[in-house]
Amino acid sequence: MRLSNFFGEIHRRSVWQVMGSYAVVAWLILQLAETLEGLIGLPLWFGPAIVVVVLLGFPVLLLTTLTQGGFRRTGAQAEFSDRGEGADASLSSWKTLEDRPIRDALSQVFTWRNALVGGVLMASLLVLGSAGYSGLRSAGVGRFGSLLASGVFDSNENLILAEFEDRTSDGTLGETVTALFRIDLSQSTSVHLLDRSKLSPGLVRMQMDPTTHITHDVAMELAQREGVKAVVSGEVLPLGPGAVVSTRLVAAGSGETLVALRETARTVDAVPDAVDRLSAQLRERIGESLRSIQGDPPLGDVTTGSLDALRKYVQAEWALDMGDLATAEGLIDEAIALDSTFAMAYRKLGVILSNQARDSEEARAAFTKAFEGRNRLPDRERLLTEATYHTYVTEDLDAAVAAYEHVLALYPSDGIAGNNLAVLYGERDEMEKAAALYLSAIERDHAPAVSYTNAVFTLFGLGQADSASVILSRFRESYPNHPQVIQYSAALSSAQFEYEEAEGSVRRLMDGLDGNPRMQLWAEAELASYAMVRGRLTEGAERVLRAYGMQDEAGTLFIDFPEPLFEPFGRATVQLHFLDDPEGAVNILDRAMEAPLVSGVPPGEPAWLEVAGLYAKAGRPDRARGLVDAYQAAAETEAASEDDYADRRQADVHFAEAAIAFATGDAEEAVRLYEEGRAMVPKCGFCGLPEWAEALEAASRPDSAVAAYEGYLEFNGLFRSQQDNTRLHRVLLGLGRSYEALGQPDRAGDYYQWLYDLWSEADPPLQARRADLRVKLLALGRAIP
Repeated sequence: MRLSNFFGEIHRRSVWQVMGSYAVVAWLILQLAETLEGLIGLPLWFGPAIVVVVLLGFPVLLLTTLTQGGFRRTGAQAEFSDRGEGADASLSSWKTLEDRPIRDALSQVFTWRNALVGGVLMASLLVLGSAGYSGLRSAGVGRFGSLLASGVFDSNENLILAEFEDRTSDGTLGETVTALFRIDLSQSTSVHLLDRSKLSPGLVRMQMDPTTHITHDVAMELAQREGVKAVVSGEVLPLGPGAVVSTRLVAAGSGETLVALRETARTVDAVPDAVDRLSAQLRERIGESLRSIQGDPPLGDVTTGSLDALRKYVQAEWALDMGDLATAEGLIDEAIALDSTFAMAYRKLGVILSNQARDSEEARAAFTKAFEGRNRLPDRERLLTEATYHTYVTEDLDAAVAAYEHVLALYPSDGIAGNNLAVLYGERDEMEKAAALYLSAIERDHAPAVSYTNAVFTLFGLGQADSASVILSRFRESYPNHPQVIQYSAALSSAQFEYEEAEGSVRRLMDGLDGNPRMQLWAEAELASYAMVRGRLTEGAERVLRAYGMQDEAGTLFIDFPEPLFEPFGRATVQLHFLDDPEGAVNILDRAMEAPLVSGVPPGEPAWLEVAGLYAKAGRPDRARGLVDAYQAAAETEAASEDDYADRRQADVHFAEAAIAFATGDAEEAVRLYEEGRAMVPKCGFCGLPEWAEALEAASRPDSAVAAYEGYLEFNGLFRSQQDNTRLHRVLLGLGRSYEALGQPDRAGDYYQWLYDLWSEADPPLQARRADLRVKLLALGRAIP
């Protein structure tokens, strides 16, 4: 079809037909532009520009249609001519415009050919402008050049986000805007925001409180000290019912403003949209892929539509940073009450609960709600939500690993994903991969404190104590005032049986633990274990009872044992295993069994299996049998075998049965039952190990007994003091006896000497047993002062 025929066809149509057709075409153009923005990453101004061009086309097309004919026809259709002259009077006339010269002038300008040429010209300018802008941006040329392209920033550059100054009467809008910026910038693949866990050590080095608010001035000083190139800061100003949000990117070294931007929110509820636009512009100026920026959903879609709920969430995050878990949990609950679809809040609630190892059902419910709303989350949060859901709810570790690996593929410096992925590698017994991931994060200086502690734990478990010590030193340098620096120092010392050094570390730690009940609980229990190992039985008993009583305040179940049984079981254990008084142990247990509160402990309580084992070891297998039978009957009724700890419960039954077999003189049966029980819990290296060694010794298999006893001492368990407190002396005595049976008095003397020295400050009741050790050592030819 010739162009003149095409124009003629348009000319014949009515105004409404032409304008309607243009509206359809305009809609298709806008849809295509939106699709291209997401696919190839057009400039942020391209969308608004195409809207303006399309809107301008409406009046141009309307005037062209009117001047070239369209309201009314007064004669037969004539051949169409688009000569830039007045339209043929036989084709149309305007009721309201009788001035022919004006109409002729308009007809010369608003022709179909001019309309088409103008449209092509505008489209060409948009395409050439976009191409030129993208080229200059990528080349780092002029004011359009990005900071990455011009060499100001490196890829994945560290940035510090200062708290936005709030000049409104609201009082909380500044911290809300700061949180929104953090959420959006955390999706960036070009920069990495340092979180508070990385900033707190720097504040300490500046001799400031690690909980200090990160204002612009504080952020600038931190950036200069820590080698961070730039700071993002800003302010929120009132503007009628809304606000003006401004931000700037400032070079830390020179104080030069690299980027300055501002956006207006017509109402307070429109602030998230303003932040969305500002953050996108900032990421564009930094040099992030335009496709990546435009691929992120709006903040309002991925957080919450309730600004009040968002405020509660922000306040909860601050409480978490301050270590106030109870307040954080309460605020998250309030946020969820304000917006029941707030997926990000549900995920945070699940994390709080799971990290405290309590309310596992509630945590799973929270992770499930977050997972159901994951499409309302940014990519990073969505993937983290999927990972935690598969970790805690479906327990599909492969799916969780895949989700974390996807996060790291998008955000290689993500400390949370890196740490949690390493934890899952450990769960799958891929300890070397876990250690490598922890160390990689530490080397890149993107590791949160938990990655340091997990690295120490994992390396020690791999038998690399020296490497664990090196990482602990790095941890001390990066987080000098972190309480876990001393905690892990103590654990590393005690795991290598250096109790005096470990005790000194914990006592130093306790001096600065005001307001940290969980760490106070751990420290009290740890000192109790050190006291027991070293024979200070009275101190150990007092401290462990004190620790037990601190659990409610700490909000954690550190010692999982029913209260009515805990104290008598502990005293009976001391009587039997330390004072070698089985009759006294039985008497303590018998009196406890008559107490009214003990009768309230259900027979299906796992602690009864430990009581049964103690009865058996004290020479009362009959009492032990009754408790085990009652437990198994209750377990069948309650379908206990289907719970999360079924294997451990079955192993405990085997251990109790083994103790009964041992007490009735069937050492070989005891060995078999201990071996079967240990096979049920392969990840629990300590479980049943000393007792198995004692059964091997009783079965006249000293070689195997030595291997089992020494396996206990050589097991690389970092937090092993809760095992050693009542078992280490039994292992050392067993090794002494077994080596004597093998005719190796020197080796036997080594272990007797170890225990003799360990009990140098033991309580008077143990001094008699220490005197027996002295006699043995003298008989073995050891010189004892």
